[in-house]
Amino acid sequence: MKHFARSVELQQASHFMPRVAKLDKHKYVAYIDTRIDELWHMDLLDLGAQPVRICKKRKAAEKAALALLAEAMHKHERAATR
Repeated sequence: MKHFARSVELQQASHFMPRVAKLDKHKYVAYIDTRIDELWHMDLLDLGAQPVRICKKRKAAEKAALALLAEAMHKHERAATR
């Protein structure tokens, strides 16, 4: 949890933000948001679709959110070089 919070803190100024939300008692969802000026929204345009991962444990969802962030950053950098 501390590692995830620290990673999220470091990403606050970047384009993408990893998020974890609780769906019900044993389900968590991992996704990323995109920064637009002062607001965040679920990214549908930059990535083509909103990647979401559903996990049974919060720690697994945090890892999945960081993996989604890495994938999004890679796609964003690749699109910027074109």
